[in-house]
Amino acid sequence: MTSTQKITIGLVSLGLAATVTTVNAQNDNSRVTDIQLTASNTGTPRPGPKGYTRIGDWDVDAGGSKGTDGSTGHWRMALYTNKGDISLIGNSSCVTDVQLRASSSSTPPKGPAGYKQIGYWDVDAGGSHGTDGSTGHWMMAMYANTAAIGSGTDLTQCVTDVQLTASNTGTPRPGPKGYTRIGDWDVDAGGSHGTDGSTGHWRMAAYTQSAAVCVEKNTLIDNNTMTMCPVGSVVVGIAGGYGHSSAYNKPHRIRCCPLK
Repeated sequence: MTSTQKITIGLVSLGLAATVTTVNAQNDNSRVTDIQLTASNTGTPRPGPKGYTRIGDWDVDAGGSKGTDGSTGHWRMALYTNKGDISLIGNSSCVTDVQLRASSSSTPPKGPAGYKQIGYWDVDAGGSHGTDGSTGHWMMAMYANTAAIGSGTDLTQCVTDVQLTASNTGTPRPGPKGYTRIGDWDVDAGGSHGTDGSTGHWRMAAYTQSAAVCVEKNTLIDNNTMTMCPVGSVVVGIAGGYGHSSAYNKPHRIRCCPLK
C-alpha cells in the first residue's frame, strides 16, 4: 500500500528558486524486483523461489507450458513475484515493464527487444490478447524488462504490483483501480485462481501497476545541485545536511524523489 509523509527538504527541482519547504513525497518504495512462472504436470502449482509470493495459477491447454526455471508441464502454471524495499539501496534494480504476447503458432512469440522471456503456455480455444494487440489461439508468452535504479538523471518507473483475475465469462474480470491490463487468455478446463481470490474456467487477465522511484546520486552541495534532479522531484539529503557552512561544497549523497 502506498502512503505519504511530510518531509522537510532543502531543494525542490521545479525550475524555481531553491527554498526550504514541506511537501508530500512518496513513502512506499516496495517494488517488484523479479517475476517468475512455474509449470507442472499435476493439479498442484509448482512452488516458486523461496520468499516469492504466488499471485495466481491456471490450467494450460494440451500444448503445455514452460516456466522460468525450465520446468515444463501440461497442467498447472503459476505466477510468482518478489518485492523489495529499494529506497536506500544504490544501483539496485526493479522490473520496469511486463508484457504478454499472443500467437497462433506452437512456437512462443517473440517479445520486445531487450526483454527477458519469463515463460510461455498454450491457451484454450477462446484464445488470447497480448499487450501489443496481438491475438492467437496457441502459445502465449510473458516477458519482463529489468533496469538498474540510481543511474542516469531520470526517475525510474518500476512495477509496484502484478495481479491476476479469473472469470467464468468471456469478458476479463476488472483489475484493481489504477492498474493496467496487459493481456488476457482462455484457461483450460481445470480453471484458474486470481490474486483477489477470484476463480473461473474461462477468462484470466493480468494487470500491473507502476510508479516512479527515487534516484540516488553522489554530489557536492553547491548551487548546481538543484539542477541534478528531474523537474517534479524533490532533493533529499541522505548524508550530511543543508544550510550549514561546514557541509557546503563537500561530498553528499542525495536522493531525487517524485512529488506525491
